[in-house]
This record gives sequence, structure tokens and C-alpha cells, in this order.
Amino acid sequence: MADFAPGLVTVFGGSGFIGTQVVRALARCGWRVRVAARNAKSAPVLHMAGDVGQVQVVRCDITDKAAVAQAVRGADAVINLVGILFETGGRKFQTLHVEGATNVAEAARAA
Repeated sequence: MADFAPGLVTVFGGSGFIGTQVVRALARCGWRVRVAARNAKSAPVLHMAGDVGQVQVVRCDITDKAAVAQAVRGADAVINLVGILFETGGRKFQTLHVEGATNVAEAARAA
């Protein structure tokens, strides 16, 4: 098996219930992790998921194509874990699970 050196991965939804576990696992495997979160201030504990500087939290709303493109810039891999169980206010299933996921997929392909 060829040697593999993990690079940079952008994780959308990395501050959520499943996302925090994925971020920790990626950091343990040596990845540098960029967590793209709608509210970056709500995820300070993620900075401690890896070594100093290994995990970076950036503000990103997956409904904003430009912000998504910026979040994936330079990444070797992209993971989308954004999801909601209930629609509230402006957070609708169609907006996040379809349009947001499309934004992430298109930005990842372009990058």
C-alpha cells in the first residue's frame, strides 16, 4: 500500500452532533480540518479536537455560493454533514438539503 499523507479537509456541519465526532476522527488521522459552520462562535471546543492549529473554524452558510467556494478553496477533500430534523424560520429542508448540498458539491468539483 502506498504511503498516504492526509492534507486539508473542509467539513460542512462539523459543529453538529455527528460532525464533531467526524472532526475529531479526522484530526486523529492527521488531517488538517477546516470546519465550515454557520455560527463559528458556537464551535470553540473544536479547536481542541486536534493539535494546535490543526482545526480551524470558519463562518460559512451553505446557502451562500461565494462563502462555500471560499471554504473549499485549497481543500483536498470536502465532507457535507449539514442537516436539520425540523424546519424553523428560514432553515428549510429544500434550502439546506438540496440547494445547500448542491452548492457544496459544485464548489468541491470546481476546486
